[in-house]
Amino acid sequence: MLNQGKMKKSKSAQYFFLLICLLLQISFFPLATYSVENTKTPSAYAQKKIDEASKKAIKNANLYYDEIFDAKGKIREAYKDIYPLFAEKTKAELKALRKKSIAAFKKDNALASIPRIFSESDYDEIKKGVEQRGKALLLFLEDYYSGEKKFIKDGIISETILNRIIERSGEQDYFGRINPKDITFPYGPDLMRGLDPTDSNKTHWYVFEDNIGFLGGSGDLIHGHETLVKNVPEYKALLEGSPDPAQFYKNQISRYRAQLKDPKDLIIFYAVPPYSDNEDSRLKKIWKDLGVEIVTPNTKKKLIIENDEAYLTWKNKSGRKYKKKVGFIISYNEHKDFDLSHPIARKQQFLEDAKQTLDDKNTHHTLKKELESLLSKKIKTKLDWKKIEKLVVKRIDLRSVYAASIPNLIKTIEHGKVKTIYTPGIDFVGDKEFYTYVEDLIRYYLKEEPILRNIPTERAYKFNEKGEMIINKVAKQLLENDFDHHVLKIVDGRGGDGIWVGPKLSKLQQLNALKAIDQDFSRMQVQRFIHPSVLAGDIVDTRVLSQIGPSSISSKGLPLAEISPIPWVRGVPVDGNGKMNVSDAGHEVAALITPSYNTHACSAFYTELGKHLQE
Repeated sequence: MLNQGKMKKSKSAQYFFLLICLLLQISFFPLATYSVENTKTPSAYAQKKIDEASKKAIKNANLYYDEIFDAKGKIREAYKDIYPLFAEKTKAELKALRKKSIAAFKKDNALASIPRIFSESDYDEIKKGVEQRGKALLLFLEDYYSGEKKFIKDGIISETILNRIIERSGEQDYFGRINPKDITFPYGPDLMRGLDPTDSNKTHWYVFEDNIGFLGGSGDLIHGHETLVKNVPEYKALLEGSPDPAQFYKNQISRYRAQLKDPKDLIIFYAVPPYSDNEDSRLKKIWKDLGVEIVTPNTKKKLIIENDEAYLTWKNKSGRKYKKKVGFIISYNEHKDFDLSHPIARKQQFLEDAKQTLDDKNTHHTLKKELESLLSKKIKTKLDWKKIEKLVVKRIDLRSVYAASIPNLIKTIEHGKVKTIYTPGIDFVGDKEFYTYVEDLIRYYLKEEPILRNIPTERAYKFNEKGEMIINKVAKQLLENDFDHHVLKIVDGRGGDGIWVGPKLSKLQQLNALKAIDQDFSRMQVQRFIHPSVLAGDIVDTRVLSQIGPSSISSKGLPLAEISPIPWVRGVPVDGNGKMNVSDAGHEVAALITPSYNTHACSAFYTELGKHLQE
């Protein structure tokens, strides 16, 4: 029997918590969503658009999650003020806003005229999931490069399959060169909110791709917010309450300084042209504003390697030479782009050139056939690198790559003499086939269930009793019987290349895709089609930017994973080809986080309190 005194204290504590919950509801409920100046009744024009969008949301409630409207067609709390403002804008006004945003991004991208709003509790859950996934990848990489490879001994991934995945990235020779405790990497999984395939009343956050290294969107978090406020001033109140994306970069600088062996050593940002767009310029500005030296092959200050150490050298106006030690390099370039003197980087360069040669419509069919034979590896276990180099070397001009090279830089990174945000030899964990093992790695290393889900995936190959790779008939039958609800992917494709989205294809296109799986099943997989959530006529996804590791960072009082306070979001028309490519009539979307308090905790407490009061 419980002590009466303890029961009284317990009841007092419960009543106190009830009071806190009530105060939170009274005081903070208005902050659960941001308020903008919108007390006007929508015009007839805006109301018509709202009604049409509401009906569409009701009609498609079993097909996808609508970010703005619930299944009954009501505007969700987060958008109740902002969406009517958006609905007031005419087609001409929206077109003009898009044009202004394109100019603001220097023709790289456009920006949507409505933000994507996440509740604080939703985004906290996403961040926990990204951290969990990033930690599992780091533990796997440490296990692999330590030589222990416990995951093979315990049957998590077979050595044969892992070797195939690593060879596709050309990184197999990094084994034995990397210190496991130095491993670190930018990580940005692509997520979408989708309906549960078995129960449309449930939604989940699904990861559909793991991205390692250079992450698109890294330079646009701040710029997206600034552009939205400039173009649509009435949204300003929204952004004032949302977390400041600039804090992400400030936190990273603290992280990099903590890794310097000597606090006097330089932190530099190294970028190698040609640049795919102006995002590199925006990144340079971000780091320069934080006191980081910007270095490129064209700057007066040069990055050099001497005696296995990195230095920045320059001359003053009188010709006097200066040299200062570099302790940390921020670079989003692939390693082959800044040191082609390294034998592994050279292999990777020729592998990429071989793939580009295959994609080139002007490539002679004989050469294409030879390269396809070398790269498909349906049965082979080793790539013939000498033959690949011989076939492509005459077709490419490496002078610009050599001009940007810093000889021995990769070796200096391998030896731990200069720190970096991006360890060599780890790109393979971004492979779409490796993706299928990440949930198992979470369970294996962390002893936890995944917070973020993988999309149900079936590999297009399997091994027979003789150990030979053969087509997986189960995967092919999924497409033959129900291609409208599945997606076919090439596992080492980039962007939207090598992706066939079933419901967006004609029957003829589906038949041609089935032929492709017969020709190269070793590089393909079949996924369940889950419709991305929809925001104002666009399907949208979410990329959560983070820096994972090194494991030693924890001893310095810093988190193992540094995660951006807001995500980067893309949107493309819902009636498009189903691929999340900004360049394909799409745009970026500014993301905002709304404050929230723990209503679930209070609700649960009310229930428990009711039980106690009845006793």
